[in-house]
Amino acid sequence: MNYRILLLFLVISFVACSKANDEGILAAFDNNLNYDAKLKVNIASIYKSNPLMRIKINDQIVSSSITARTPYPGGGYNTNGNSLGSYLSVPPGKVKVSIMVPFISDSLKRNQDSILLYSAEVNLTQGKYYSLHISDTAAQTKSVLFEESLVVPNDTLPYFKFVNLMPNVPAIDLYFGTTVVAQNIKYLESSSEFTVDINSTSTAWSIRPAGSLPTATAIATYTSASTLTRNRKYTAFAMGYSGLAGATEVRRPFVAFYLVK
Repeated sequence: MNYRILLLFLVISFVACSKANDEGILAAFDNNLNYDAKLKVNIASIYKSNPLMRIKINDQIVSSSITARTPYPGGGYNTNGNSLGSYLSVPPGKVKVSIMVPFISDSLKRNQDSILLYSAEVNLTQGKYYSLHISDTAAQTKSVLFEESLVVPNDTLPYFKFVNLMPNVPAIDLYFGTTVVAQNIKYLESSSEFTVDINSTSTAWSIRPAGSLPTATAIATYTSASTLTRNRKYTAFAMGYSGLAGATEVRRPFVAFYLVK
């Protein structure tokens, strides 16, 4: 009887461990731990096949399987993530960040790299918050790291920054309604912080090539009242490839938002 109980315990333990590994959950980077640097990874690197990907920190898996247009952890609006302003807790100093496609056909290899899509090293400072944006594909993949401020100068307003992550649009203007709120933002660059009228009757955001008239055809648009919540900070970002279209074309242009705070 004792032998059978022991055998059952071992089987249950093995299944539980396998499930945890299959989900890619590692306590070493859990947000409940008090590491001193916080990191959000915004995957704007999008392939035609739209593969499931995982994020690694220092060669350890820290995410479940996700697709492009996903700020992780957390998310925002017009993304594939949730609507929380979460960050990964990571050790300060030099940190290796990778995105990879895991094996899917062999359960014994599901936490190994089938394809390593991109890897970069970033330096994170104790007590600070960061967003790492990853854009374009294959040998052209690039990343840019921005420090985030969680300070809201006026708690009756929402605050924004805009990042251009569109490889084939050298510079972009971001519009709120018919008003330019971020102008001539070059690829892999960010605007300064700005705010908008929270009582505006328009909640439409659009992106156009820098210098275009407000009446020119937008590259992409998005409308949501959720982007006008007071006492919040957002990053708006443009991603995808101008000129691609169609509901099934995952690489088409998007303007999207994630929560900084």
